This record gives sequence, C-alpha cells and structure tokens, in this order.
Amino acid sequence: MARKASLTNRARGARHSDESGSKLESAMREVHTDVPKNVIATGKTGKAKEAMIRAIGFSKARKRGAKIPKK
Repeated sequence: MARKASLTNRARGARHSDESGSKLESAMREVHTDVPKNVIATGKTGKAKEAMIRAIGFSKARKRGAKIPKK
C-alpha cells in the first residue's frame, strides 16, 4: 500500500516530498552561488538564464536521488 503524503504537503500542493525538497534546495543553492560556465557562455539573461539554472538544479537533485517529476 502506498504511503500517503502528509497534510502539509497536500495543503501546499507539493509535487515532491520534504526529503526531496531539501535535496532540491541544496542543489539550487549550489547552482545559484556558482553559476555554471555553460550558462554564462550562452550570453542569455533574465528569464532564459534562470530557466537554464533551474533545469541544472533539478538535474543535480535527481542525480542525488530526489524524486522530482520530469516536467
């Protein structure tokens, strides 16, 4: 039987667990402090740059074992 999500997760409409959230948070913090060279090399700014950084952060969190939906 599948484990039910906590009420806090349901109330806030979370798409991932609290454990995955902490992995995601650390990955995002890492990516935002040290922006990857491939993001800088594209020359994009604003929303496009943030989208690239977000995608890299999600990828790093998934590699660490966080269960995050693909899209």
